[in-house]
Amino acid sequence: MEPTLPITKQCSKCKKVLALEFFPFKGLIGHRKMNGKLLSRCNNCIKSQREKEKSRRKEYRKKYQQTEKYKEKQAEYRILSTYGIGKHEKELLLNYQGNKCAVCGTIKPNKLGWVIDHDHFTNKVRGILCGNCNAALGLLKDSRQILQAADAYLAKYEQED
Repeated sequence: MEPTLPITKQCSKCKKVLALEFFPFKGLIGHRKMNGKLLSRCNNCIKSQREKEKSRRKEYRKKYQQTEKYKEKQAEYRILSTYGIGKHEKELLLNYQGNKCAVCGTIKPNKLGWVIDHDHFTNKVRGILCGNCNAALGLLKDSRQILQAADAYLAKYEQED
């Protein structure tokens, strides 16, 4: 008489006795080689574990994205990808400017910190500015004509003390 194969199996996690079709082959999880052996856990337990792992990774990622280390790396990556310079080159440029704003000469930038000024057409870096000067140039559309007109306007209404 030929040995009969079992038609059910007990899950090692939930302890339910289920038909073999509820247990995946080892080869289908993790790697392509199929060796004909069934996993000890049922599909539902495997799915549940995957969902828990996915949730755990999502929570970890969310928590990590709130750290200063992550924020610094993101800022550094943004500067590198946008302007083609790294943190070290930014520091060298600021040092070359005497550690002060290239426009107003302040040594203490506002809460945004030092900002990389660049030409919006060529993306070429021009210097390091404080946030106020960078905003002012942006509002003046980086236009020398508008800047000269603003200077003339201020001169016209300048009060003599």
